[in-house]
Amino acid sequence: MNPTAKTTVGRLLFALLLATFLGGCASSQEYDVTVTNKISEPVTAWITKNYGPYDPGWEPPEMLAASSAMENQLGGTVIAPGETGHAKISGKPDFGNPAILRIYRATKIDAILSLSQGSPDRADYPMTPGVTDVDVTQVNGQLTAVPHEK
Repeated sequence: MNPTAKTTVGRLLFALLLATFLGGCASSQEYDVTVTNKISEPVTAWITKNYGPYDPGWEPPEMLAASSAMENQLGGTVIAPGETGHAKISGKPDFGNPAILRIYRATKIDAILSLSQGSPDRADYPMTPGVTDVDVTQVNGQLTAVPHEK
């Protein structure tokens, strides 16, 4: 291999290692989340990530239910029809594992656990750091989360 190719390969390896290191040291991000329930049934809003490791307070319901620490506690927030829920939370989502706002048309943990992604009674809304303000509606029976209309 010629010296120029070695230098290019070396730079690429350094860039890859730096990207890997920086990706593993993600800084904490702030999320300010508001959810307004515009359907006639209560919903549960839950903030999590696609997969772990999970920051404290970011565990999805299926993780909490599997742990003995759950003791019938619900980690999400139940929002009555016509009401608004609000939360501020910080965490370390990273590229490929974004913060997700899950909305369930259910309030009991056993019902929530039965609603997988794609269910008509569950909406998953990807979030970016900062303010997220959504309305919960339904379209043709499918629960949806859409940006709040002002």
